[in-house]
Amino acid sequence: MKYSLIIFSVLIILLYLMLEALNFFVAGFPSYKHPRINISINNLISDKSLKIKNYDYKDFLRVYSEEYKKLNYTGRIKRIGCGSQENGKYNLIFKTDKYGFRENKDERYSYSDVVLIGDSFTMSNCINKPYDFKSQLEKVNSNNSYLNLGIHGTQPWQQLAIAKKILNNTDFKKLVWIFYEMNDYENPRNNNLDTYNKMISDKETLNNSINTTINLWSDFLSEPVIEKDYLVEEKYIQKNSFLTKLKIFFIYKTRGLSTITKYFKTYPELLDKESYNSTVNDMYKFAKNKKVKELYIYYVPSYIRLSYKKFNNHPQIIQLNNLKNNVKKIAENNNFNFIDGEDAFKDLKNKLSIFHYELPTHYNEFGYKLMAEDVFKKINIKK
Repeated sequence: MKYSLIIFSVLIILLYLMLEALNFFVAGFPSYKHPRINISINNLISDKSLKIKNYDYKDFLRVYSEEYKKLNYTGRIKRIGCGSQENGKYNLIFKTDKYGFRENKDERYSYSDVVLIGDSFTMSNCINKPYDFKSQLEKVNSNNSYLNLGIHGTQPWQQLAIAKKILNNTDFKKLVWIFYEMNDYENPRNNNLDTYNKMISDKETLNNSINTTINLWSDFLSEPVIEKDYLVEEKYIQKNSFLTKLKIFFIYKTRGLSTITKYFKTYPELLDKESYNSTVNDMYKFAKNKKVKELYIYYVPSYIRLSYKKFNNHPQIIQLNNLKNNVKKIAENNNFNFIDGEDAFKDLKNKLSIFHYELPTHYNEFGYKLMAEDVFKKINIKK
């Protein structure tokens, strides 16, 4: 019995060492050594290891400040309850414009230097003004005017329909169409032609689609906005349970083994090239008719891509590289300039610092800052 216990202990130690070796040689150094499990408002706000700015009371009430009111958005105050899945402490609150998009002045629909279109990464999910993507662009250079038509949960063909209907009477110089690596291929236009055609031909169908999508997980607030409206409710905060700790511990310790097993998986082609090509081609024709010559597709890298520190030949990275190459080829074949958004983060020692708590969320304010600087630089290079 005594020797059996010793042998068992030695095997456990060897297994532990083997897993640690796999973590180092296969998965690389851990991105974070102590995963944050207890996600409470007080803990997150006082977290000294968090390198991005912690929001204070003035930030919470910015949407109801005199400075904000002077911007004269014509819609209603909206709250999106995204905080429990993103930053863990505050929700997104903003005032809509006349079409339901976030924080566009009416005059931007007459003229804008740059139109931004895409999904939640364009809309800046759960990042309040003035730290969102469009505001960060305005910080880089206030001489340009931006119209942000980003809506979370939309696909490229829906974004095309929005452009065709919303921008008919808008003059603009540049179009920046943002493609997010993880899901902008999931629901191609060829599978939704009836819906797309109805959105194009019927204004009510388009308006209903915009309102349905942009109102997901959201409600409208009565004035005045108070701090409680911003804070994540206690019932939505994840609890620091033993089972949660145990689950994260095993995931953390077996990530190297998990990486190896993925070498034996088959990763299919992600993009419906025919469908995406026809969508991009239609956007090009629309822009050409409006005499807009500067067209860009900006490719936003995913958490999965940025979390791999070694083994660029891993099947999952190869799959994502194929997706990127296909998007690039289709963009350039349709007279769009392709911009690889991974360049915005190439000099970061810790690339996961652009996400909340280095976990798979949307970008934090630091991520949007770097993304905005990169977009501005790339679309303003003299040719």
